[in-house]
Amino acid sequence: MKETFFPNKIIHIIGLLFASLLLTMPFFFFVGANSNTGSELHQTIFFVLVCFVFIGITYWINYRKKQRFSWNFKIINNRLLYLMLVLLFAFSVGINKPVNTFIEQILQNETEISNPFNRPFFAFGAVLIAPILEEIIFRGIILRGLLTRYSPKYAIVFSALIFGLIHGKPLQIWGAFIIGLIFGWIYYKTQSIGTTILLHAFLNLTVLLTNYLLFEYAILDSLTLHIFLLSISIPVIYLAAKHLISKLNTIKNEKTN
Repeated sequence: MKETFFPNKIIHIIGLLFASLLLTMPFFFFVGANSNTGSELHQTIFFVLVCFVFIGITYWINYRKKQRFSWNFKIINNRLLYLMLVLLFAFSVGINKPVNTFIEQILQNETEISNPFNRPFFAFGAVLIAPILEEIIFRGIILRGLLTRYSPKYAIVFSALIFGLIHGKPLQIWGAFIIGLIFGWIYYKTQSIGTTILLHAFLNLTVLLTNYLLFEYAILDSLTLHIFLLSISIPVIYLAAKHLISKLNTIKNEKTN
């Protein structure tokens, strides 16, 4: 029987996630006993450790199975990249933020907006560290493995679901799930982890800048503006997605012929 890339089953992924958390727990308890250092730095270090343990275990298992363990960091051509950036920007600013605001107002549970750049470790991790490590894990490892066993549709949906759930906060899950679908589909079509890393960094930077503007100019956080952004973002996303799907399908067909 031909060996396949690990992990390629749901149980593998769940086991890896639990093992990575378990092996990094000593650091978590060590941090709890030393409260002199900033908690955000601790969180960043803990996140990096969990990711490195996950990647390390995966590398070791695939090495023993003699499976190739590498990624394509080449960025896709500029025209397609611009379409992807437009799509993500429109979704982040025109769909995700307004919808979350509407939900918060309905639930009467509005979160206080703060300046994200007053939290340097958080901002640095969100823009530089998280995109690299999360894309390697969720697209370069989890999705890659699932694609060797399941249909592309199932593999992309399941990897996106896990990607959404690990973001924790209920209001973040649905948006992260959709982003996971987009990134998963782009990775499947291009096989480029470099492209999804760049897109992920751009998306996180967009979120930080949006929150900064809302913090500095509270008037921007208005229902009228959110409705306006929602109304113009839907056709923009539709047109960008339609053109992008057509172009990426062409690329995929050329690779398979």
